[in-house]
Amino acid sequence: MWRSRAGAAAVAGILVAVLAGCSSSGTPAGQPSGGGSTSGSAAADGVAGPAPYLLARTAVQAAGSSATVVGPRRGGTLTVELPSGAIATLTFATGAVQARTRMTMTAFTADGVEGVQLDPAGTWLAVPATLVFTNTGKTAAIRVGNAHDGSSAFAAPATDSAGAIIIVRLRPVLLLDPAAGPLPPAATAASGVTTDAEQGGDPIDGRAADEEAGEADDPDGTTGGEAAAQEAARRVEQLAPECGPDLPQAAAQALEAWRTAGSLGAPPTACAVLQASVLAQTVVEFTGAGMQPYQETVRATGSGTSIDQVADIDMPAQREVSGIAQLVSFMATTMEWGVAKAVGEDWPEPNDRRCTMGTVPQGSVRLESVPLPDSRLRVTLTPKHGTYPVDCGEWGTMDMDVTVWDMLRDLLGIGEGQPIVVTTTATEHVQHVMSSLTSYQGGTVRHGADGSVTVREDQLVMHGVLDLDLRYEPAT
Repeated sequence: MWRSRAGAAAVAGILVAVLAGCSSSGTPAGQPSGGGSTSGSAAADGVAGPAPYLLARTAVQAAGSSATVVGPRRGGTLTVELPSGAIATLTFATGAVQARTRMTMTAFTADGVEGVQLDPAGTWLAVPATLVFTNTGKTAAIRVGNAHDGSSAFAAPATDSAGAIIIVRLRPVLLLDPAAGPLPPAATAASGVTTDAEQGGDPIDGRAADEEAGEADDPDGTTGGEAAAQEAARRVEQLAPECGPDLPQAAAQALEAWRTAGSLGAPPTACAVLQASVLAQTVVEFTGAGMQPYQETVRATGSGTSIDQVADIDMPAQREVSGIAQLVSFMATTMEWGVAKAVGEDWPEPNDRRCTMGTVPQGSVRLESVPLPDSRLRVTLTPKHGTYPVDCGEWGTMDMDVTVWDMLRDLLGIGEGQPIVVTTTATEHVQHVMSSLTSYQGGTVRHGADGSVTVREDQLVMHGVLDLDLRYEPAT
């Protein structure tokens, strides 16, 4: 849905002039323009009206977040509490995205106001999301672009018939004290704030504000994504030469525009840094044994440049192991008990208290990416870990190697000690690698909503998780 902004065009130049004047005259970041209130701009007929609220990009402090994975056939809901006690609930509809994406809503404070940041910032939704604030008497304001000094401008969001804020493009939303004064409608304010791209504005916010207003007036569930993607692609090309320390806002805007354009390929190298993370986990349960499961988890994160989707990042890894001493103890004492029974001797029942675990080394995971035809990407993971001791008293000390990767290789049919190779779409998203597994040794594989798989063999139950998260952050 794309509505004409002809009715707001008359205020465009005046709003830009007002924003430029307020910023250059030293209006404090986070304070309303126009002498301490949001009023003071001029409307199309020359009558004074409200102006957008300005907030500097700096001085933002996170205050808690919530995340979920949204897929093409599955929506999702995020809820987070703001410092004031207000509750924000963001709901994604089915079909909102084309690829599995980790959506995050982070509460923040900045210069005396609070709000929520919606990530991945700049993502354009095929079906609008809705945002609701409860337990608050404050007024919501959504970002509609930027002033020439890089400050973000906020205005009154479009809402549906139930009062929920309509979200087409992911971006920040503030909660303002009513004393801050009235705000202009987002679609009207965006026409003035964002059209001057060379002054640091963001015209894609303006298109989103207009789409959201159109959805409020005539809800049909469409968001004009193709036109937005084309405009955003041009915007990325415009911003690419500007990314650098002198214009830090250019990197953030370029990255957001790249996401709006569809997140295909890699964003300009000077504008973005690739952030990669890997979660590998196996849990082994012995039904009827009466002991805790054996669990091993590896989390690796790192960052580096990505040029044409080619990256080589060595990521430090955090490794957690639990239940291994109990497992080895049970196995050792079961062997003793079995031998004793075989020769007719009395022997204590098997137990899980024989062994103790020593220090576990952390290691690393190397991530390499190579582009393939048809917008595909091959990602290779090469883990490196050391052994750790399990002391079993008179049975001696055993050096235990990492097992999570061997178990995952076994599930995926990869040879022992071989790198783990994943083929995925060349876009910024979350990949649940194990979701492609359909069977194991002729048995049925059960899939969890979190991307995990479960395999059962007699009294053995094994759960496996392998998640790959590729995302970008502004380079400056």
